[in-house]
Amino acid sequence: MPAMVEDHLSRPNPSPNFYAIHGPGEILRKRRLSLPELWLKGHHLKHAISRFQQLQQSDDPFSLLSDECVSLILSKLPISEQISTSLVCKRWYSIHGRLVGSISVLDWDYLHSGRLTRRFPNLTEVNLVQASFQSPGRSGIMLSHNLVSVHVDPHCVNDCLIGEEGFLGSDLIDEGLQMLASGCPNLRKLKLANPSVKGLGFVAELCMTLQELEIHCCKDMSLRSISCFQNLQILKLIDR
Repeated sequence: MPAMVEDHLSRPNPSPNFYAIHGPGEILRKRRLSLPELWLKGHHLKHAISRFQQLQQSDDPFSLLSDECVSLILSKLPISEQISTSLVCKRWYSIHGRLVGSISVLDWDYLHSGRLTRRFPNLTEVNLVQASFQSPGRSGIMLSHNLVSVHVDPHCVNDCLIGEEGFLGSDLIDEGLQMLASGCPNLRKLKLANPSVKGLGFVAELCMTLQELEIHCCKDMSLRSISCFQNLQILKLIDR
């Protein structure tokens, strides 16, 4: 056996990267990997370097951030700064909408048009009480009672905001509740006013996880739909 082969075989536990056996009695040296090659051997490091090069060449560095990364950035900001930060671009604006879980609706058209559920698809708490009233938005007079504030037409009848005439039509409310229930099926808490049996039926059928329901100015007939809520734990009925 050649001296070179004997020398290599006599070493204890030779490294497999030091030589390779290609045939009987044939031993060839392998070139040792340099330090940069060892670092670049990992797939994750290659990917990181590639992303860094793209970042240097891109006109919009924020486009290289994943949705999860942007969500993490926005979630770490105070609520007062999240809205202004989300205006960086349309993508950030859309991602911010997914982080919002609670909202109070002031304009029923915003719900009825579908913009609410498209903007905030992951809502779990919604307050529709104030939006359920007929309210002239351009009026300079505002009537406030407890948690409800509505604009008042100076030519309206004094008790129109207390009776049924002060609420939106039942068909309009039913359509809005159907839109909300289909767009936000993970609702857990809902506040609304003057609902009908049909409207509550939409919510009970589509929002299986609803646990708390607060109803203002509810009619006796509307209560027939309460039994359809499978996971309802808290029910609040407020007359006025």
